[in-house]
Amino acid sequence: MFFEEYKEFLIQTSNEVYPKYIQSHLLKGLEKQDIVNDDGNLSLFGESIDLSELPEEEKLVASIEQRSEVIKFIEEWEFNKHYKYSVIFNCENFNREKVDNAILNSEILDFTSTDDSFDELVSTKRNRFGEMEFAEEGKPTKYETEEFLFLKFNIKYQFNFQEGRITKLKYPILVVFFKELNIFEIRFDKIKNSYKDKDTLYVDNISMIHGWLKSKLGINISNVNLEPKIESICKDKNNHVVVHSQCMSLRSGGKATLEVGGHIENLLPILGELKELMKRNKILFDESTEIKDLLEDFISDTEETANLPWIALRWTNKVKAKEIIVKFQHRYMGADYSLLQYFGSQTQVERMNYVTNYLIKS
Repeated sequence: MFFEEYKEFLIQTSNEVYPKYIQSHLLKGLEKQDIVNDDGNLSLFGESIDLSELPEEEKLVASIEQRSEVIKFIEEWEFNKHYKYSVIFNCENFNREKVDNAILNSEILDFTSTDDSFDELVSTKRNRFGEMEFAEEGKPTKYETEEFLFLKFNIKYQFNFQEGRITKLKYPILVVFFKELNIFEIRFDKIKNSYKDKDTLYVDNISMIHGWLKSKLGINISNVNLEPKIESICKDKNNHVVVHSQCMSLRSGGKATLEVGGHIENLLPILGELKELMKRNKILFDESTEIKDLLEDFISDTEETANLPWIALRWTNKVKAKEIIVKFQHRYMGADYSLLQYFGSQTQVERMNYVTNYLIKS
């Protein structure tokens, strides 16, 4: 792909995908590195892009158009950004030497901060069995820190609409190897429903990435069973994690979505409130053991027999803005793993790293 076409994909992605707060976040990072300047006070010898006269919504696009350093900045940010979704897997037989050999064989691109190379975009397609696969040779970009080794698959999506409009998007799928743990995580963002060819697109993309990792790096992959871990976390009264909301499919065939409202005690409605009612009126219920036993049996039976299609946990913090809320969808789309969905601002990747470490070490 020629550089100008790649730039076009980035420009349309910034317009179509990045919300205003993400664009602002990127511009602040660019300004810290003196790549752009937004206050009009340019030095005589500076080479910063002057954005002071531009409307806010045009600043990031103008930066991408004028300087290749902006593109490298965005490429590096894609390794360290917060993503909307993730899935965690066990990883065996990971061999660093195979990664290095793949780089030598031009199967993996090694990230550098210089502008002599850029991410390679790759198309995907469905084979005759309906499985997702790379349309051409997939070449991820590698990036590394002390804690993590990243492989970023750079998918290109091109959508032709009836009115003649063509939308070109760069869609990164990030594989994060945790060096101190035998796990890796696949992270990705939301795709608009109008851009999906099937509802199973996320699952199909994950299978495609699995296939590449097995073929090129010889990795043995197995699912991480998060259900018992989450159940244990929920029962632990000494941690700082509480149930934020959950969906319960009841034995009777009914379904209920329970969500913590403004409760200081973080009580789920119905079952949580019943437990608290019995706790606060212990003397009264102890005098009527039949009613007490009946309610306890009802609560226990409901909790044990109800299926939980999803549950959301909240990592509490004295500072409300620092709380983390994650929704876990077990057996997502029929797969044998749990999909993690993060809520709130997507600027702090440390939250994702913290949650993954917490889950694995619990």
